[in-house]
Amino acid sequence: MNTKVRETQVPELSTLIAGVRKASAAGAKSNNGPRTRVAQQNESDPNEGEAHVAPQPRAPPLNPDPEHGAMTMTEFCERYKIDRGTLYHMRREGIAPDVVLIGRKVLITYAAAREWERRMVGRTREATADANA
Repeated sequence: MNTKVRETQVPELSTLIAGVRKASAAGAKSNNGPRTRVAQQNESDPNEGEAHVAPQPRAPPLNPDPEHGAMTMTEFCERYKIDRGTLYHMRREGIAPDVVLIGRKVLITYAAAREWERRMVGRTREATADANA
């Protein structure tokens, strides 16, 4: 039996390592960072290696700061459970919260919403006091 051994060229180790690093870097960029490692579940079993899980979020979602910031008119209506038309009606009457215009965007600051809420509670108390008198 006549067998020929094929000669193959093996790339240098440094070339292989560079290719692996390049592929790892490209994978890390495509999925928002490196994967998080999870420790072994069962340390007595040497066949169980470390597992990879999906990337973790980089920061928790921001909660609105009650002292600073603003909300859109839609967010204001959702927060106070009122219809957008009611808010426009209150704006025409001059009893809506103060707004901030940034370009074409209409924002209501959290401070203005708290002040408006105090005014509305005061109006309600006055109305119930007049009705009871």
